[in-house]
Amino acid sequence: MSSKFEDVVIALDSSISMRARDYEPSRFDVAKAALKRFIEVRLSTCPMDRIGIVAFYGYALPVSDLSSDLKKLISIVQELRVLGEATNLGDAIIEATKLFGEEQKGLNKRLIVLTDGTFNAGPDPVACALYAFSKGVEIHFLTIGKIEESDKAVIEECTAKTGGKSVHAEDVSELMSHITAFADRVNALTKLA
Repeated sequence: MSSKFEDVVIALDSSISMRARDYEPSRFDVAKAALKRFIEVRLSTCPMDRIGIVAFYGYALPVSDLSSDLKKLISIVQELRVLGEATNLGDAIIEATKLFGEEQKGLNKRLIVLTDGTFNAGPDPVACALYAFSKGVEIHFLTIGKIEESDKAVIEECTAKTGGKSVHAEDVSELMSHITAFADRVNALTKLA
């Protein structure tokens, strides 16, 4: 990659559907485990990178500013809970973009959305993705569960317009493999191609 450093925001779907148990013990629990894996791998290999976290359901809430503090980030992830109904992807993209702050030269900005889909609240995610792209943000998706065709179309548009990638995990093993590939900054784009 051309950039020496990278800021990453993980937007974690915290809607009620994430309580589903098709991934043991639940979608939300395995998503949290994946988020912890990402933090550990990224900060052990790229300690100057910073990671922020946004939780989203019907609303989007920034739960951690950008940080390189591994213990703090892991502690925050451990406290995350399912928050409520609806899935507002648009606001998640906007809140994540705000976390990145203003443009800095030589710094990549990557948003990774970890979700089971059903985008049914808030502003148009594609319009929000265009706003994020105007601020230099790439948007990537890691999906779990059964993703509806309408959600797949939204994901494809968001990634196409921002230069991102999308991968789906059929099980916990695939989820951990994909999140590890995202965390490997040097090889991330080639591994997910």
